[in-house]
Amino acid sequence: MKWPSTLVSIFFMGSIGYAQLLPLPIFNPLDPRFYDWQPPGADDSRGPCPALNSLANHGFLPHSGKNITAIDLIRGAFEGLGLSPEFSAIAGVAELLKSYTLASFDLHELSNHGFIDHDCSLSRPDIGDGDNNDFNETIWSVPLQVLENYSIITPQAIGAARTARDLFDFAHNPAQDCGARSIVFGALENGLLLASLGGSPKLEWMRSIIEHERLPTDLGFTPTPLLINNSPIILTLGVESLLSQPQLVKLLGNITIKTPTVRTT
Repeated sequence: MKWPSTLVSIFFMGSIGYAQLLPLPIFNPLDPRFYDWQPPGADDSRGPCPALNSLANHGFLPHSGKNITAIDLIRGAFEGLGLSPEFSAIAGVAELLKSYTLASFDLHELSNHGFIDHDCSLSRPDIGDGDNNDFNETIWSVPLQVLENYSIITPQAIGAARTARDLFDFAHNPAQDCGARSIVFGALENGLLLASLGGSPKLEWMRSIIEHERLPTDLGFTPTPLLINNSPIILTLGVESLLSQPQLVKLLGNITIKTPTVRTT
């Protein structure tokens, strides 16, 4: 369903303000859910975002992955990832505007191509290639080959991996839609993943989330309580990863800018 841009803007601004007013739940690094991982059942919903799938598998979001409200997302992302409320509020409202109702959404609805889902995902095929929802080992092997050169994942490392994935798509999928929006959202995802894992995570921690959709507490990761608004940290890490992409100019050169046709008389 398409919503008027004015309504979307009101929802976004309202979500940020509302999130700032919400009392933060208590972040408990010893929460037993960090160590209680349950894979999805046959009737459970999962989407293209490994982090949200991980939260559902650990019970920070409803394990069914269904009927998730904006409040569920804000609370679950804070308790499971230490994510600032205003950041997840924007994502939550964006998904509600794309969902079949304005009350809640299922995780699989995240694969609806639009505000958050985009081509050139690190671990999912493009929407034009069929299944853009589920983990794809072949797609993931492209950035993973780059990341395996690093024991600690920095913004520069994930930026190089993202570049490899983008260039692979440009070479193998002429119909791809890896434009400016995909590149920018990819950078934000980089920042989110790095920040939620402490800033400079081990490769095995990242692989745990992307490949197994499991928070890597069994691999030595220690959840860190939120001390400050971490949106600036996420944005900084994302921008660093974006600016460090060695072939960014080439990537931007592949973006086709569509302009309206002007009728002359």
